Amino acid sequence: MAQWRNTQTQWGVIARVLHGVIALLIITLFVVGLAMGEIGNIQDKIFVYAMHKSFGLLVLALILVRILWRLTNKAPADLPGIPKPMQLAAHAGHFGLYALMLVVPLTGWLAHSLTGFTSHWFGQENLPVLPTIVAKAESREVMHQAGELHELAAWAIAALVAVHVGAALFHHFIRKDGTLLRMFGRLKG
Repeated sequence: MAQWRNTQTQWGVIARVLHGVIALLIITLFVVGLAMGEIGNIQDKIFVYAMHKSFGLLVLALILVRILWRLTNKAPADLPGIPKPMQLAAHAGHFGLYALMLVVPLTGWLAHSLTGFTSHWFGQENLPVLPTIVAKAESREVMHQAGELHELAAWAIAALVAVHVGAALFHHFIRKDGTLLRMFGRLKG
C-alpha cells in the first residue's frame, strides 16, 4: 500500500507527486520561456505569455503547498555512509531550489504587475498586482530589472536542476546507495 506521508527512509506519495509535477512544470516553463520572444503572431504571443504566467503562478502555489507539506511532514533521514560534504551540498542545493522556485514566479509576477496590464489566471479572474512602492516614473526601470532577475533566476534554477538530476544519477549508478529510489520508490519486477 502506498505511503502518503514521508517515512524515515522514503518520500511519501504526496511529496513525490508534488516533486514530479513541479519539476515537469518548471522544465516546460523554462523551454517555453526560451521560445516566447520568437513568436511572431501577436495573438499567439499573447496566448503563450498568458499561459506562461498562469502556469508560473501554478508553480508558485504548488511550491507553497510543498513547503507547507515539508514543514509539517519531516523529510527522510540522510542515508548512512554519505560523506558529510555531500550531505551539506545536497541540503544547500535543495534550499537553493526552494528559494529559486519562489523567486522566479514572484519576479515574473512583479514585472507583469508593473506593466499596468491586467492578468488572468487561466483566463479566469483578474489577479491582483503585487504592491510596490515604486513611483510611476521609476516603474519601467524596476519592471525591466524584475524581468532581468526573473530570467537570471530561471537560468540559475535550470543549472541547479541539472546538478540535482546529475547528483541523483551519480548516487544511483555510481554510489548505488538508494538515494534515487527514496524519491521514486522501488521498482517492481
